[in-house]
Amino acid sequence: MSEFEMNQDDYKELIDAMRKDKAKQKVFWSPPGDKEGTYKIRFLPPVKKNNEKVFYFHHKVHWINGKGYECLNQTLIDKDGNLHEAEECPICNAVSKLYATAEKGSDDYKLAGMLKAKDRYIYRIIIRGNPDETKIEYFESGKKLFELLYHILTESDFGMIIDLKNGRDFSLVKVGTGAQSNYDTSTPSANVSMIFNDKESIAKLLKNLEEAPKFNSFVEFKDAQTLKQTLKKFLTHSDEDEEEDELIANFENSEKVQQPVEKKVEKVAATVTSAKAQKVEKNKPQVIDTSDFVKDDEEEQEPDEIDKLLDMFNS
Repeated sequence: MSEFEMNQDDYKELIDAMRKDKAKQKVFWSPPGDKEGTYKIRFLPPVKKNNEKVFYFHHKVHWINGKGYECLNQTLIDKDGNLHEAEECPICNAVSKLYATAEKGSDDYKLAGMLKAKDRYIYRIIIRGNPDETKIEYFESGKKLFELLYHILTESDFGMIIDLKNGRDFSLVKVGTGAQSNYDTSTPSANVSMIFNDKESIAKLLKNLEEAPKFNSFVEFKDAQTLKQTLKKFLTHSDEDEEEDELIANFENSEKVQQPVEKKVEKVAATVTSAKAQKVEKNKPQVIDTSDFVKDDEEEQEPDEIDKLLDMFNS
């Protein structure tokens, strides 16, 4: 075999590398950060083939300078299929020390709140009004929208809104802009509807669901040393290792961080806002016209064949 020929192991390694690179290109859909509005979406059910029991994926993330880092103190399977067992997290340790020593409302207390792990929830959705409504998108939210969905599913009369046959579209109502935006007034559609009324769209959607990346394809853990170094740079704003080591030692061993943090909080807030604005502009989705989305029952085609397709997916 010449140096340019590839065997099966080489080919497998190539495909694995391409798969990882493809996963890195994945981005979450989100409404424009600088605009309020209503966006008609549909939450999709769990994929049983992936052994999913719920329609969302929960993980905890630390945000530093606008970048998310998986909290090490959680047990999850990562994007490579490796099980990460919960372990001590240096950022959580720093947050605990700040909360233990800071007065409520102080700069240190605000810094702890900024650094602490945040609950994040990832969903598969389709977006009404997209050129191809069968395209699977991934949408990530915080805890408040998840709690709203929990209330809708457990304490309202809307029923199983994620069901493909008898579910409901969802009006994602964005109020406010930037970091001040919320989805508190979002609500399911008044009418129950099949997700699509033609068998071709149903078949295409089910195929897309079967081929969609697993939720854990978005999970990548950094080791404790990397998180510690990231935290050190954030706290000191210095690239000099000796200075960082001295200051981080002060942070870890004293009762309080030795440097004032007011300027750090302001700088980080500005950095986060700028990063979000750039991401929104880059991935700015189409603003959806939410009028007249409910289809009449008489438009339905070949109900028996559609039912068979959906039953196969649910089985």
